[in-house]
Amino acid sequence: MEAKKNQKQPKTMTYWINTAIVLFCFFGFGLLPDFGLGYAGMRAVGIFLGLLWGWITVEFGWVSILGIIAMGTTGAMDIATSFSTAFLSTTFFQMVFPMILLAYLGQSGFSEWIAYKMLSLKVLRGHPWRITAMIFLTAAVLCFFVTTFPMIFLMWALFLGIAEVAGYQKGDKYVGYVMCTIVMLQTVISGSVPWSFYSVTLHSLMANSLNGYAFPFMQVLFLGIVGELLTVVIALIIGKFILRVDVSKMKEMPEEFYEKAKTIKLSVDGKVAFGVMIALIVLLGIPSFLPDLPISPFLSGLGLHGVSALLLGVLLLLRKKDGTPFTKTDKLAQVGLTWDIVLLVTSTLSLSALMQTEQVAIIPKVTGFLIPIVSQMSPVAFIVVTLVLFWLVTQVTHNFVIVLTLVGALAGVCAGMGINPWVFGWLFMCGMSFAYCTPAASSPGALMYAHEWINKKDAYINGILFSAVGMVIFMVVMIPLAFMVFGTI
Repeated sequence: MEAKKNQKQPKTMTYWINTAIVLFCFFGFGLLPDFGLGYAGMRAVGIFLGLLWGWITVEFGWVSILGIIAMGTTGAMDIATSFSTAFLSTTFFQMVFPMILLAYLGQSGFSEWIAYKMLSLKVLRGHPWRITAMIFLTAAVLCFFVTTFPMIFLMWALFLGIAEVAGYQKGDKYVGYVMCTIVMLQTVISGSVPWSFYSVTLHSLMANSLNGYAFPFMQVLFLGIVGELLTVVIALIIGKFILRVDVSKMKEMPEEFYEKAKTIKLSVDGKVAFGVMIALIVLLGIPSFLPDLPISPFLSGLGLHGVSALLLGVLLLLRKKDGTPFTKTDKLAQVGLTWDIVLLVTSTLSLSALMQTEQVAIIPKVTGFLIPIVSQMSPVAFIVVTLVLFWLVTQVTHNFVIVLTLVGALAGVCAGMGINPWVFGWLFMCGMSFAYCTPAASSPGALMYAHEWINKKDAYINGILFSAVGMVIFMVVMIPLAFMVFGTI
């Protein structure tokens, strides 16, 4: 008994040491010399370091909550603002409603049904890497029609059905690899779907520097399609040849599996879930593809979170023949709402807002120092150096902060150097999307660090590998291709 106590004590001591480090970073970092950053700037740096240290060594929940509170004590924002930027943000609702709604895919049995049918297809049977490629290609196609968060939650629900049927467990390396890749597949697409939020935002951020350049619809779409296919190939190479994940459980399925695959039928609940999935894809796609329909302005106004909430309301309203509901809110929330993920992502949103405040303004200070230097380079060197430099920065600073803060100013530099702002803007936005090395690097990337099915260590390994390998191949292939497509630098 005494031996057991002695074994547990070091773990407890390590926990409290790491906790002390986190709390010092949150509340004591401003006591250190400010190196020209000022009190608020040092506090912001400390909070970032505390969040990162806590997420790695302790846990996500209380670290994220105390981090949000600490942001409200910096003087750059008050506590009400730090909480509102986290929990009243559009991103918060874009996560929560799809998470709850799409939990019904698993609860209804639809995910299990699609898993049996997919794994028993003759073209895929006994070929685990073909199955993996099919999962990735499906996610890639969905990127063009469904925005980031619902695409991720939808594909996670479908994949976990496959993983459970094949016999994989929580924390298995292959599960983490596929779930992380599903998140990271939206990398290039996030800036390449001409009708998406990202492209519209990019256009508005560069508006003052475009000098008559029209929105390059076909060029951006073409680059996105090529980039997404390339991203799938990168992911498969990483999984098969670098990580060498174990796919054997999907290669030799027992005969009982194939017998069940022949007889399994989609229940009424499953058909309703299938209808919900199709409705989500259609309703989100209508405003972009059929903008002249009478319903398009209404759906556009609802947005992702509004459409998800609408479908959730309809699902809860429906009744079976016996008068009982198909599901209840508490059951869906219990299955689908992962608070570690929600708290982690929302804390990065508050951190993003803190980094943009006038009192902190770390990125503008860095930019003010660098722009005079990089503007003296050749056009190609300017693009390459800028991408590499801020790709490194964005691994520890929310990527959308980098884009919002810098792309307009850097596009202005492009105009003075004779560079087509769209070439630079597209490359910059997509390059900054290779931001998965830490939970603070991007909101989509943060999702994979707190999911119960993904081992935390595997999340870091996948994030670092995909960010590094993806960025190198992006630079080697997509930069020359972008020059060719646009016909000019």
